[in-house]
Amino acid sequence: MADNDAPELNQAYECEKSLDYIFKDILLLWEALQADGALISRGSMPRYRAGNKRLAIVGDRVLELLLSLKWYDTYQDRLAYTTLSQSITSNKSLDLIGRRNHLDRYIILPDSAKGVASKTMTATVEAIIGAAYIDGGLEAAKTVLESLRIEAIIKAAIAARGDEMDQNKAAKQFALKRKRSQTDELESSRQVTKKKKSSAGWRFFEGSAQSKPTVSTPKSSPTQPQKERNNHCLVM
Repeated sequence: MADNDAPELNQAYECEKSLDYIFKDILLLWEALQADGALISRGSMPRYRAGNKRLAIVGDRVLELLLSLKWYDTYQDRLAYTTLSQSITSNKSLDLIGRRNHLDRYIILPDSAKGVASKTMTATVEAIIGAAYIDGGLEAAKTVLESLRIEAIIKAAIAARGDEMDQNKAAKQFALKRKRSQTDELESSRQVTKKKKSSAGWRFFEGSAQSKPTVSTPKSSPTQPQKERNNHCLVM
């Protein structure tokens, strides 16, 4: 379809040049550039009353899929994926990505709009990814991610998370090593104290045995019957 056959597609063709991907169906990209409500006053082109919202839903899922595949290859834990997903797919991040790539030049706004709102930019980034996926599959979506430098952001976020995990692991190992050292020192101190107490007790026992007084048993005096028998013997 030539530009002069559909003047309203000019913005789509200009956007296509910045994406490093040639759409087989340019109308998909044109739909992706439609802000919600933009087509109410558009005459000759197809009507998409929800603007690019339908494509944005597809693009959101495709972005999550590609992100999860990148995460899976890192062998990081699920918390790492949650952190990564929140940092890449948040409205703030996608809005910033869209503006850095100057997508606001191509978005088709309603006549009443005074500028590109954050939610409009976020939906447009997702919709462009969705349009590329429908047009050419995952490889096309990957190409668009690379052209929008989302791929580089994902790699940097994964690397940063990996460094953070390495630092946390090193810190935990250091803390564990320190704890073991403290435990060993405490156990050694206990053993020394135990030996000192045992030695002191043994010395006390030996001293007590040596200084124990000898008790003399007094000789018992003869009883009265014995005395009488002795006297009787003398008389005889």
